[in-house]
Amino acid sequence: MNPIRHLAIVAAAAAQMAAPAIAGERCYDFSGQTAGTDYAVGTTVPIDIGRVNVRELLSGGSAVAGNPANKFLRVMDQQIAGGAAPEMYGKNVAVQIEPHEAVHAISLRISHQPGAAGARAAFVEVNGQRHEFKGSLAALDGKSLGSGNHVARFKVDLPPENTSNWDTGRLRVSSTGDLRSFTLGAAELRLDDVCIER
Repeated sequence: MNPIRHLAIVAAAAAQMAAPAIAGERCYDFSGQTAGTDYAVGTTVPIDIGRVNVRELLSGGSAVAGNPANKFLRVMDQQIAGGAAPEMYGKNVAVQIEPHEAVHAISLRISHQPGAAGARAAFVEVNGQRHEFKGSLAALDGKSLGSGNHVARFKVDLPPENTSNWDTGRLRVSSTGDLRSFTLGAAELRLDDVCIER
């Protein structure tokens, strides 16, 4: 094969791999964050597609953890969620993603420890409407939240993992109306590669 033509094919393939998989999709991978940085409850992490708010992890209206030292969102030089380091590690917090403008869908890489017998508290919230549950995030797959013109649907892909305490995969929430915020709360959570679809 002609070497110039070969280089052109390789360049075109690389460009395709780098392009967003979905038209109108934009992603943020936390690579601009400094490993070791902590964000406490009530603080915000600015990202180029919006912001991430660190909120209290509540179950039945009460805080899951009392000691502030046990509640944080931390930048970790690890790849447990399946992306590239660094990633975000949430301990006993809820992570609220607010895009700069309303979107159709939000997706992200996740890794979660549901705890012994799936007893750890977790919740999701879409545009302020909340659903609490215990155990694996896989329980959200196929579920919906809301009614009327604003129904949010969850797609969770967590392949079985037998060598770790982490359930790792992808989560996507899409809405029939405007999606202005999405919150995911869990006791042990890793996240990376947050994407929005307009």
